[in-house]
Amino acid sequence: MNQAKQSFSTLWRSARCLFFFLCLAPQTVESADKITIGYSAIAGLFGYLYVSVDGGYFRRNGIDAPLVYIGPGAKLAQTVVSGDVELGTQSPGASLGANLSGGDLVFIAGVDRRLALALVVQPEIKSVGDLKGKTIGVSQAGTSIEYGARFILEKNGLKPGTDVKILQTGGHPNSLAAVSNKLLAGAVLSFPTRFLARKAGLVELVDLGEEEVSYPGGAMTVRRAFLDSHPDLVRRMVKSYIEGIHRYRTDKAFATRTVARYARTTDLAAVEATYNGLSNALVGPKPYVPREGVAESVKALATRRPEAAKLDPRRMIRDEYVKEFDDSGYIDSLYRSR
Repeated sequence: MNQAKQSFSTLWRSARCLFFFLCLAPQTVESADKITIGYSAIAGLFGYLYVSVDGGYFRRNGIDAPLVYIGPGAKLAQTVVSGDVELGTQSPGASLGANLSGGDLVFIAGVDRRLALALVVQPEIKSVGDLKGKTIGVSQAGTSIEYGARFILEKNGLKPGTDVKILQTGGHPNSLAAVSNKLLAGAVLSFPTRFLARKAGLVELVDLGEEEVSYPGGAMTVRRAFLDSHPDLVRRMVKSYIEGIHRYRTDKAFATRTVARYARTTDLAAVEATYNGLSNALVGPKPYVPREGVAESVKALATRRPEAAKLDPRRMIRDEYVKEFDDSGYIDSLYRSR
């Protein structure tokens, strides 16, 4: 009898252990929550997100999350508003514009703190003043790229649209091609395209990274209704992103390989320059949404659309899950466990 009891006890303990480990195991794709993540540019700026997806962190947290290139920020913002994409990476400025048109987008985590862009020009352009009467390119209106272009021109006493025309090209590769073929005098580019521009013999006339412009180029963005109706899912989305940031910051080899794949380049020097060049622009291990940057985005939008002045930046920042993982010590624990 005692032997039978011992056998039953051992079997019961084994069953409990098995149940415990099954609970910890990642969900299968069949049982995972399905979302679509859209990104707005083929740029190193979104390296954190690329690593979060390719590193399997969304899958580990029970989320099936294909990453889809949608196009520049204003287009992506409308795609998030429509519900075709659950999570977008567009700039706060693009999302704010969508909110003025009836959207209700909120920012759940930050991507960068300041712009890491450069004005790249043909070699004969020696100063910003030389651009007067000429045309420069940006990916699309209403994006951080256009903001950067306007910032540079206005700081140098030139009026955008009058002294210097700004042309939408549809993307960084198009901008680079147009400048290389002398169809444009210059363009505002991000990494890694700006590095490729240098290799093509073009000149970086202004590096906005040195200006420390508090205007985020991206933010992890969802519809407010989606956040309020799927709190556990959004919590796991933020957790996946935090874990991806950790991998990006502690495994440079994997991060650069992943960025190279999305940038569709085998130029490792360009990817290395991207990784190093963005180090001071991206948010840190704790991806809070930069308050100052969102406020600046509202001000910038209000210069073109006065009704934007009524927007309250605080209402659009919903990074409470970043705070939850910060306050619990979870984020710090990732870096202590190395």
